[in-house]
Amino acid sequence: MRRLIWFGWLIALFMLMSLSIQAQDSTPTNQADITATLQAMVDSVQLDVIRAEEAALLAQEGSQSVQNNVDFAFNLLGLFEAFSVILAIIAAALSYVGFNRVFQAADELANTRQEVATQLENLKKQFDEEVEKQRKDADDLQERLEQSAEERRITTERALLAQAYIPLGERQYKAQDYAGSVSTYQQSLDLDPNNPVIHYRLGYVYTQQGDLDKARHHYERALSLADNFAPAMAGLGYVVRRQGEKLKDGIERKETMNKAEQLLLKAMELSPKLVDDDGESWWGILGGLYKRRGQIDDAIFAYKQATIVTPQSSYGFGNLALLYMQKNQRDEMLETYAEVEKLSSAEAAADVNNYWGHADLVVSRYALGKAELAVDVLERAIQIAPLESPYMLDGLQGTLEDLAKVLEEGKIPAIKQAIQTIQEEQARRKVILDKRRAEEAENAGEGDTEAT
Repeated sequence: MRRLIWFGWLIALFMLMSLSIQAQDSTPTNQADITATLQAMVDSVQLDVIRAEEAALLAQEGSQSVQNNVDFAFNLLGLFEAFSVILAIIAAALSYVGFNRVFQAADELANTRQEVATQLENLKKQFDEEVEKQRKDADDLQERLEQSAEERRITTERALLAQAYIPLGERQYKAQDYAGSVSTYQQSLDLDPNNPVIHYRLGYVYTQQGDLDKARHHYERALSLADNFAPAMAGLGYVVRRQGEKLKDGIERKETMNKAEQLLLKAMELSPKLVDDDGESWWGILGGLYKRRGQIDDAIFAYKQATIVTPQSSYGFGNLALLYMQKNQRDEMLETYAEVEKLSSAEAAADVNNYWGHADLVVSRYALGKAELAVDVLERAIQIAPLESPYMLDGLQGTLEDLAKVLEEGKIPAIKQAIQTIQEEQARRKVILDKRRAEEAENAGEGDTEAT
């Protein structure tokens, strides 16, 4: 306020100085008026100064209050400004953090998008590769299925054709055309090499021909294809038995005969009523094994089982009669041979080519003392015995030799004569067979030379 007063005084002083200058330049006639005027102005100014001082005092009192309020306001304003600054700093910090997070999130989002895009691209690539692989696998599978179907069709056709050959081979065997039967079965086997039945039938024909090695091969092959195939198991047991019979007494012979016994017992366990291709019970083969071992009671049991399975056959009864002789049961022997004669006579009459029926009839008539009737039947038996199967006549000779050991002396000479007849026939046949085999070998050698 004082500054204002002083400022007012300075303005008045300046104005007086201006008027004084103007007065020096004006005429003397206006001096008194000017002086009066100046005095009036001074008085007015003094009055105004007094009033201004009073007003200044009042204003000073009010200004203190105002100053306090202003100071308070400035203090509040300062606080507000301070808070504003703090808030601005906080906002700036938050903004900085927020922007950093936004930028960081944006970077992470961009990276994630890139990773997702890469993964999607990889997945798409994998999917395409998998689809292509699946398509290729499907094509390969389709091709294999078509090929397999074609192979199955061909295999089925070949198997059916192979089956069609089997009845022909059976008829050839029944007609004692063993070579033709083997050829037919071999053609059937070429069409269906994994057929156990064909292997069994080949083994059976080779057995009748006396080719035990080939017979064993086919029986074993049949069992490798069908391990519980009872006919092949029994056939193998028979072959092993016959191979064992050719061995000298010793461990090897015993082991071989034991193996044969196990095979035959297993076959009988699997199929107690099993018969061979000639309609005879395989129990008779087991009985023959026991008979050769000297196990008479076991042999009798086995042959009795054979008569139960094939009661219309003389085979089991004929062997039972021989066993009764070995046990000196003469009445049982003669009674059984009477049954053998009846059955074998019916068999021979029913089929003039039934060798086994004729052979049993020969033995029964010699045993019953009917030698003259037996001679005629023996001639017929020799005629129908296959040339390629010396085993058949060997079997008949062996049975007559056993019979000669137990019959009374009066019957023995006729039996020995029959044995000699068989031996002579076997020798004759051997010459024929040896010559035939030599010619076959020579022809085979010439064929190989031409091929070369």
